[in-house]
Amino acid sequence: MPTVLGSPVIAKFMAAVAIMVLPIAIVRYIVLGEYILSVYYTVIVALIAADLWCYLKWHKVPINPTVLLIAVEFGAFELIAHHGASAAFWLFPITVAGFFYSSLGVAQVIGSIMTLIGGILVYRATGDFWFAFRFVLALGTVIVFLRFMLKTMRRLENELGDAVERDALTGCRNRRSFMRRLEEGRFGAGPGSLMFIDIDHFKQVNDSYGHVVGDQVLCVMVEGMSEVLRQQEYLYRMGGEEFAVLLPNVPVELAVRVGERLRRHLAEKELPKGIRLTISVGVESYSTPDEIEQTLNRADANLYRAKQAGRNTVMHPGSVGG
Repeated sequence: MPTVLGSPVIAKFMAAVAIMVLPIAIVRYIVLGEYILSVYYTVIVALIAADLWCYLKWHKVPINPTVLLIAVEFGAFELIAHHGASAAFWLFPITVAGFFYSSLGVAQVIGSIMTLIGGILVYRATGDFWFAFRFVLALGTVIVFLRFMLKTMRRLENELGDAVERDALTGCRNRRSFMRRLEEGRFGAGPGSLMFIDIDHFKQVNDSYGHVVGDQVLCVMVEGMSEVLRQQEYLYRMGGEEFAVLLPNVPVELAVRVGERLRRHLAEKELPKGIRLTISVGVESYSTPDEIEQTLNRADANLYRAKQAGRNTVMHPGSVGG
């Protein structure tokens, strides 16, 4: 079931409640001899149940839940017309459900239209303008509150998701983010390149100056990498002093040039305590996203070759030595 919260739990709960509550109304309409309404709601219950079953079994819904939501609303309008203002209070849970069955924009539009129509029907049923006005105001307040609440929750969800995938020290993406990108296959539509980077002799910085200075050095090194890379979003801290750079749709020849620019730029970078550091780089290419795992191994092997060759160098498929 679609929902602006990104989780179908609430939508499934509401569907289950509708399936349990509506049959009570159906029985009542049969007793009152209102057979058209009873048949109408029986069909709706059957369709909601079918959608819920299909979602639980295949994670797909044959009928758009928004369509069913609108059908329920029409039924509610019919109730107000036949049974008076007391039936209008069903519009409140239906409005709330709309924000979990539809996108935020669609739910707002449907809710606003439903509020206006409901207000008109309540006025016709009671003849009391101020009662109808208070009803519209109350339902409108619910819509505004839901919009604010869901937008806030979405923003917090995005911020939390981003924080989880950011390295707390340097601010660049972390290993978790890289692995999730790997699992989802988001490496560009065509050929690209991958770069593994290791800061040379970084352990000596921690041993000589302490971890506080070491952390400062790491932050400045990441700042230096960001100065060369056009998009910092493709820079990942894999752990310790090891980094990865993803270059979607970038041929290996250009990736090697990027690696060289990184190497030269960082070698000249002023670091805390007058420290100077270099990097070793392993570059590899991939033709399709399916090859990325093999590319990881080859890039790591090229990084090892760069270290064996004396560090402060870039190794790639065409490199000799190491």
